[in-house]
Amino acid sequence: MSALALGSVGMTAAQESLIIGHVRDHIHGDPLSAATIQWRDQGTFTDNQGAFRTLVKKGPQELTISYVGYETLTLPLDVYEDTVRLTIGLKPSTSLLREVTVTTGKYEQPIGETTATIEILKPGLLEQTNTTSIDEVLGKVPGVAIIDGQANIRGGSGFSYGAGSRVLVLVDDIPAYQADAGFPNWDDFPLENMAQMEIVKGASSALYGSSALNGIINLRTAYAKETPVTKASVFYGATLNPRNIERKWWDKAPSGIWVEFVGRSAHW
Repeated sequence: MSALALGSVGMTAAQESLIIGHVRDHIHGDPLSAATIQWRDQGTFTDNQGAFRTLVKKGPQELTISYVGYETLTLPLDVYEDTVRLTIGLKPSTSLLREVTVTTGKYEQPIGETTATIEILKPGLLEQTNTTSIDEVLGKVPGVAIIDGQANIRGGSGFSYGAGSRVLVLVDDIPAYQADAGFPNWDDFPLENMAQMEIVKGASSALYGSSALNGIINLRTAYAKETPVTKASVFYGATLNPRNIERKWWDKAPSGIWVEFVGRSAHW
C-alpha cells in the first residue's frame, strides 16, 4: 500500500508545475499587493511584496491577472518545466468617468470644474419616460417649472405671457426662440436625436446676453459616428375616465400613438 501511495504522489508531482511570479507596476516597477491571478476555475493572489506561488497542470495554460486601477492582462503559457518564474507588469488604467458640459463656458469642460449650478440630462431619461416634448422632461428637473409653455428657473424672473421668462433656450448653442412671440415652441426640438440636455440654473448674461438672466437650457443633438446607429420606438398613451364624472369633458377618451425614428452614420 505504501509503494502505491508513493507512486501516486510522484505521478501527481510530475503532472504539475510550480509557478513563482511577481506582479509589478509596468511604469514604476512598484509591487502590487493583493493582485488576483486566475486560471480555469482556480486562483490565488499576491502578498505584500507582489509575489505569488501556485501549482498548475503542465501544458497550455492561460493566466488572467487583474488589479484595481490597472488594465487586466491575459497571459498565455506553455507550461512543461517543473518550475516557471514570471515577472508580470500591469499598465495603469486610463479610463475617465466624468460628464462634460459646454454651456457654462462655451467650450468643453468637466462638470466638476464649472462654477455655475448645472444639471445634465441624458437621453436615457427621455426614452424611459416616453416623452413626446422637451418641456415634459424639464418639469422633472428640481428648480425648473414650465408655466404656460415658458421655462422658469428657481422663480427668478416672474412670468408675463409674451414677454419671455429670461431663460435662454439653445439648440447646439444657437438660440431657438420663435421670431414673432419670443418664446420657444417645444414641439420643434429634435427629441429623438438628443445627446444631452444642459440646464444652467442662474444668470449667465455675461456670455449670452440679457435673454439668459434667469438661466440657460441647451439642447445638444447627437453627431454621426463611424459606427451607424439606428433607433426606433413606438409608444401609446390614453386618458382614463376621472372618478368625478362631471370632470369628463370628452365624448371619446383622448389617446395617441407616437413613433420616433433616428438613423446616424458618418457614411450616409
